[in-house]
Amino acid sequence: MKNRQLFSEYMSLYSELFDKEITPVLSKAYWAMFTPYSDEQMEVAFKRTAAECRFFPKPADILERIQEKKGDKSALAWLEVQKEIGRRWDFEKHNIADPIAGAVVAAMGGWRWMHGRTNKDEPWDRKRFEELYSLFSENQDHLEELSAPRSDSPVRIGDTVKGYMKMLEQGGKV
Repeated sequence: MKNRQLFSEYMSLYSELFDKEITPVLSKAYWAMFTPYSDEQMEVAFKRTAAECRFFPKPADILERIQEKKGDKSALAWLEVQKEIGRRWDFEKHNIADPIAGAVVAAMGGWRWMHGRTNKDEPWDRKRFEELYSLFSENQDHLEELSAPRSDSPVRIGDTVKGYMKMLEQGGKV
């Protein structure tokens, strides 16, 4: 977070809503916790916190609203992939605007594999998709390498989640 005015406005709002004085020490502590996040992420979290909390929020209460938003993004990507599968039966020509979702589909086995899945596996496939989406979101510079197994890779990425985690544990680079 870089926008101190936005931060001050929401801290003042919380002060009024929850009848709590915001001391300089408290303000400094909250500011330090929020600096790793973007202004956009924080504004969403501030709004959700003001609407959902009944007591003055701790930094963790506010930051939880950012984490929920991350999960929402992977869930929305999964729904977009499912919508695309229902719309087209051509295995090769799917149109997904989100490059991360496209990379996850490729890593999971591609569109042909996605079309061939069974309904009983859907909850597990969704969980796997969302885990991969989170991993790939944190490593966007390496989407191409993450989404396609390479013959020179120290770990074949058949099961991408396990392979990726094992490669990181072994100190491998993507």
